[in-house]
This record gives sequence, C-alpha cells and structure tokens, in this order.
Amino acid sequence: MPKTQVYGIQMLPFLAIVPPLDQTVPLRVQQYEAVFSVPPKHVPSDAVVDGPLMGNGDLGVVLGGPPEALTFYVSKNDFWRAISRYPEGSPKPIGTLKIAWPELRGGTYQVRQRLFEADIIGEFSVEKHKVHLRAWTPATSNSLIVELSSEGTPLSVDISLDPCEGGGGTSSSSKNRVTRSFTEGVEWPSEAAMALGIMGRAATGTHLRLHLEQGKPLTLSLAVRTNHETADFQNEASRAAVKPNLAKLAVAHKKWWSTFWHKSSIDIGDPLVERFWYGSQYVMAMCSRNRAYAPGLFGNWITTDKPNWAGDYHLNYNYQAPWWGVFSSNHIELAEPYDTALLDAIPRGRDNARNLLDMPGVYLEVGIGPRGLLSCKSPDYDLFWGQKSDAIYATVNMLMRWRSTRDKRYLKSVAYPFLREVAAFWEHYLVLEADRYVVKNDAIHEGSGNDTNSILTLGLLRNLFAGMIDASQALGVDAELSRVWKTILDKLSTFPTQERNGKKVFRYTETGMAWNDSNSLGIQHIYPAGAIGLGSDPSLLQTSQNMISEMGRWSDYNAFPTFYTAAARVGYDPETILTHLREQLKSHGLQNLFVYYGGGGIECCSAVPSCINEMLMQSHEGVIRLFPVWPKSKDAQFWNLRADGAFVVSASLKHGEVQEVSLISEMSDPCTLQLPWIEPCVITETHAGKTKTIVGQLQNGRVKFPTKRQATYHIAKVSMSDQRIR
Repeated sequence: MPKTQVYGIQMLPFLAIVPPLDQTVPLRVQQYEAVFSVPPKHVPSDAVVDGPLMGNGDLGVVLGGPPEALTFYVSKNDFWRAISRYPEGSPKPIGTLKIAWPELRGGTYQVRQRLFEADIIGEFSVEKHKVHLRAWTPATSNSLIVELSSEGTPLSVDISLDPCEGGGGTSSSSKNRVTRSFTEGVEWPSEAAMALGIMGRAATGTHLRLHLEQGKPLTLSLAVRTNHETADFQNEASRAAVKPNLAKLAVAHKKWWSTFWHKSSIDIGDPLVERFWYGSQYVMAMCSRNRAYAPGLFGNWITTDKPNWAGDYHLNYNYQAPWWGVFSSNHIELAEPYDTALLDAIPRGRDNARNLLDMPGVYLEVGIGPRGLLSCKSPDYDLFWGQKSDAIYATVNMLMRWRSTRDKRYLKSVAYPFLREVAAFWEHYLVLEADRYVVKNDAIHEGSGNDTNSILTLGLLRNLFAGMIDASQALGVDAELSRVWKTILDKLSTFPTQERNGKKVFRYTETGMAWNDSNSLGIQHIYPAGAIGLGSDPSLLQTSQNMISEMGRWSDYNAFPTFYTAAARVGYDPETILTHLREQLKSHGLQNLFVYYGGGGIECCSAVPSCINEMLMQSHEGVIRLFPVWPKSKDAQFWNLRADGAFVVSASLKHGEVQEVSLISEMSDPCTLQLPWIEPCVITETHAGKTKTIVGQLQNGRVKFPTKRQATYHIAKVSMSDQRIR
C-alpha cells in the first residue's frame, strides 16, 4: 500500500502539467474583479474572511484594517498544530505585516482584487496625502510583495512584523524576522519564519519607521518558509526576503495565471453568475496547490488560533466539496492535494475497521487532518457521529477525477489503493436479507441514530461499485472481485420513498430518519454521488424533481455545494435554478468572491461552477449532453469544459439552437454525443497533422464515434453539399 512519506511543500509545477495555451479560449475573466470601498469587517475571523485575498496555492494572505493601519494576515497550508485533540489540533496563523501611517486616519479606502492579474491594488487618501498600493503573492514563491508609492506631501510609515500569539506554541523576534513554532506535545513539529526585506532601504528591526515621498516608491518583500520546506527555514526566509528577483517572479507569475485562465471559460450573459464562476475558480487556485497539505475548511486564510470546527478536513462532505467544480472546469491540477491526507489515513482507518467493527478495509472518522492527524479526538466529541459513510464519501472525488481524465497512472498509484480498501469494508459490512443488500446502523445525519438504508449511503455505494468495476477492468486486476461488485450492485436495496403533499419523494432512510428540514442529505445520492441523472428511469427522475421541489433548500446552512447541482443533474426548471442562484449570490456572496453560509468555507467554491457546468453540459452517464438544462431562449457559450471520458468540449447555443461543437479527446475512448439535430452531422477529425471528415448518422438523437488520443473533433450539421462526404 503506497503511503506518502515526504511532506515538503511540493508546490505543483503547474506549467509542466498542462497543455500549451489555447489562444482560442476568450479571457472573459479580465472584466471581473472585486471592488472594496470600505475596510473589511471580518478580518480577523474564526471563519471566512471578507477582505481582499491573495494566495499562490500554499501561502495565503488577506488584507485587513483601515487605511491608517493596513494589516496583512499570513498563513500557510502546511502550518498546523499537530495534536489529535479537538479543537487544539488545527491550522494556525503565522503572523502579520502591518503598515501604519497615522496621517491617513479617516481617509478613503479603495481596493481592487484583480482576478486575471492575481493581485490587489489600492488607493488611500486624505486631503494632503494619496497612497497607492499593489500587493501580490508570486505564483512560484512563498512570498508577499507590497509596492507603495505616494502623491502629495511626504508621510511617515511605521512597519511592523509580528508573529501571531495566544494559541500555544512559541514565537521569537529578531532582526527583520519572526518565527512561530509548535514543537512540544505534537505528533509532528511545525515551524515557520517570516522575514522582511525593503528594496533600496536599510532595515534595522522588526519595527521600523520610514518615509514615503512622491517619486520615491517603496517595495516590501516578505518571505515565508516552514520546516516542511527546508530544515534551514529561518535563514532561507531571510535570504529570499533580502534579494528577491522581482522581474523573474513577475514574469513567472503572469505566465502561471495566464495559463490557468486559458484552461476554460464561459459566456452566459449573466455578469453576476459569471463573476462568481470565475471568482470560485480563483479562490481554489489561491489555496489548493501544495500536494502534501490540502487546505482546510477555510482555505489558507487562517487569521485566528481558533478556527471554527478546528478548520480541519471534515469527511461528511465538507472536505470533499471544494473540488467538485474543478473537474468539469478543466482544472484537474487543483485536485492534486486532495488525496494525500486520505492515503495517510489508511493505517488508522484499518485499525478502526478491525478493532471497532471486526471488518477489513478502512473506517474513517468525521474529522481528520494532514499526515494521519486525527483532529477530532476528545472525550466530549463523537469521532464518527454514528456514520459509516465518511470513507466512501471520500471516494467521490477520486472517481470524478478518474472518469474525467481516464488517467491510469493516477488510478493505479493513488486512487485504486484507497478505493480498494473502502470496497473491502463495504463488501463485508453489507447485510444480505431476502436477496437484497441492506445498510444497517448507519446514521445519515450526525447522530441521527441506527438508521437503515441511508439514501446517501445507497447512492455512494452505487457510485463506488460501478467505479470499481470500471477501474478494475481498466487496470486488468481483481476480475473475481469485479463479479462480487456486480452482484452487490444488482442486489443493492432500492432508494426508499414516501409521499409528501401528494408527491412521491425520497425517504431519507428506510427505517430511522424519514425527513429533515435542516439539511440537503435527501438529494446527495443524486449529487455528488451521481446515482440519478437525465438518463435514469423516468419515474425515478420525476421522484427526484419532486424531491427538489419539496425540499426547497435553495438557501441553506450546508446545502449550497450540493442542492443546485443536484437540481441541474435531474433537469429541474433552469429559470428557477438561475433565479435562486442569483438571489443567493446577492445575499451570501462576499465582496472578495467567497460565498459564505454559517457552516461553510471553501466548500462553497464548487457550487457555482458545478451547477453552471451541469446546466451547460452533462456527461456522467457516458453521454455528452449539450445545454441539457439551460433556458433555450438564452444564448450561451463555453470553452474547454471537461467531460467524462477525458474529453474537453466547447460549444455554443444561439437562438435556441446548438451550433458547431468541438472537442479534444485526451485518451482514445469512444465518444457519444446527444445532439438536438434531426439531420446527420459532419465529424472532422484532426490528428497528427492529418484531417479527415465523415458523416455521422444520429440514432435516437445520438452519434457515437471512435476517437484517437490527442485528436481534435469538430461536429456540425450536415449541409446539402456535405451529403457526398463519406
């Protein structure tokens, strides 16, 4: 069983694992940014921050404070207090960089968080002073660069560098450098250093006073390093702060983000929804790039020592949810950090299964952390809340990634070992009664009791075992077990149903909890488990649509990442979906493009991308459907959305008709397209510099054709002149 052994920063190279820039993808993101006219109110915060954000996928920085006391809060994905006791075991903030100028007290506040440039720019002014600021976290370096310039009369600037304190550990200050460490009574030590360099000025300590004059700009370089990156982290931070190659960092930064934004794009004629579609991708790119340390509940913007719910990895959906939108948005690389913590949890999961339930496989707790950390151990905290589904819920993302990439290297080395352990548990845990498999003693909700046949678990089981059969065939392993999994699928209990207000809807469990008005668990077998879709039996599809109507969880403490996409997945009225989505973005969308509910953090980053992508294209049933749940009167276009089968698809809808379609086949799977045309279609294949064209005949509105690895296909209606094409 592979286990992660190296915990260095492992920042993903990114540019090396994506194709060359696709210049045909329009950079619509350039028109979107976040604008702040008043200082943030929730920086620092135990939950989501509302200030201007920066991040490079590991280092996270948020700007707080009024004009006269601007404060940059610094945290990092790999800086944890590694203790298995709730809530002490959690990610911790490292420190702050404060820029104070008393002359700006009461001044104006104008800050823009720019998505395409990946920086923040600000302007602060009073009668005699105007200060300009640009700050950015280089994509290839754990640093913060702050550029300052002024107009008007000179003003004094007090700069202070301070470690966060009050939550345990030790801290120290020396010339231009502060440290914070957790080394006593922990499972593994975390140590961090922040060092400050001032371009062209002599710095004399961690608190210093400088003067800012017109025509004499000031550049601050704050370098951050941890012991997980290098044993010599303190000196490395100091060296990086004093002599940064700003020109080189700027070029790499621009290239990184340009590559990122060329991966996919949408144009749906709705600036509000588009703004949060791009904003959600931005937030994930800023916090999910350290392969060894995934972001916790609130990303890498940890500003207090007591983040809610310990800021950990909650496996009963919260940990999984942030990445659900990255797969269909063609940002697979952002999912790299997800798997490491799960592979590291396998040994303890085996112990749990064997010692607590006398089962093989893995059985995981609700709350975990990186490197095998158990974050929720406490005499007053239930480790499992009666739920058997946490480990199987964690397989959803792995199967999403496998199906959308068909990457056998990932499947073999990362996903399959974990999937196999989870399957082994459920092969033995399921009970065969009256020729059907039953799930017993599995709470659908935290502490709901000994429920039977949780609808969520039934959906997750269908997803898992269908995925196991597919994966084992792809790898050429476990043929005998594949027959066992097929038998389980054939005999698995059906989804329990009931009647409410004259409609047939799902029951949350067969026996136990029947309904719950405070969560969205009643539709998570639809999404993200993927057990029902547009190709399902019509009666099952109708029950699903009834469920959406009866639940009505359009505004919910925890439902945002699941409910909207589930509605799209089963073909609910698109105008209703979009209307409610706009309402939620207006009421719960923060200025920095976070969407925040009381129970959520970065989990909400998946909601807008996954919902809109499902409305524009669905593929999870082996058929690519274009604009399946989109208002036909509303023009829309998308570029490079990712479909199952490793297809990258672009299409447009104009005047109610699907126009020419193009796709790239990354592997060589056959492609099945659902097309709204009566006429045959022309399929033009371009591969290895050669082009050929055939006429595809539609059967029941579908065309199926073989593909070649890395070939491009254009699909269009056949015209009269095309009829001779063979």
